[in-house]
Amino acid sequence: MLKCKKITAFFLACLMLLGTIVPIGDAFAQGANELTKTRVSRIEVKDRKGNTIDLNEKIEEDKDCRLEIDWDASEYGADIKEGDYFNVTLPKGFKASKSNFAVRTLDGVQVAKAQVNNLNSELGGGTLKVVFTSLAEDKTDVKGSIAIEGSTLHKNKLNESNIAKLKSPTYKESSISVKKIWKNEKGFEIDAPEEKIEVELYKNGVTTGEKLK
Repeated sequence: MLKCKKITAFFLACLMLLGTIVPIGDAFAQGANELTKTRVSRIEVKDRKGNTIDLNEKIEEDKDCRLEIDWDASEYGADIKEGDYFNVTLPKGFKASKSNFAVRTLDGVQVAKAQVNNLNSELGGGTLKVVFTSLAEDKTDVKGSIAIEGSTLHKNKLNESNIAKLKSPTYKESSISVKKIWKNEKGFEIDAPEEKIEVELYKNGVTTGEKLK
């Protein structure tokens, strides 16, 4: 009996040690599948009045808006498991206001959790990752709509973020030597008609006050 208790204690200790090395949540996540056949039928940006906003048109100022996404994972039938996920590329010019929120089916059941990556990008956009919960399991018609609160980015802000900062030209100091050679009108060297001549030095179009003799 004592030996049995020792074996049980040893087994429990091993499980606890394994739990510290490999977290349980990560162990389940490793078996998650990306559901690439999930169909996204609509991605649309709307203002507070429900009017559609075309992000390709000129936008003069930032505006509060909502990004609406219709998605359909019913092709997988009842094979969706907890941890399975799909990704949606968000349009540039739209900036989400929060990073995490619930995802529900058309009948209001929360079947997934969503996370916006690249939330702090100056250009907006980024990726939306939708991860299914256990409530999606054994369902045969998993689909729904997502509404993400955020704002549009005016075109000037987008252009400013794409303009590269110009670097000021740098000048490297160097030493030069000047040799005075006298030539006649035919290009032949001749003796200097003057005993000495002064050459004034300039830097960046401004005289340095120095002269070569």
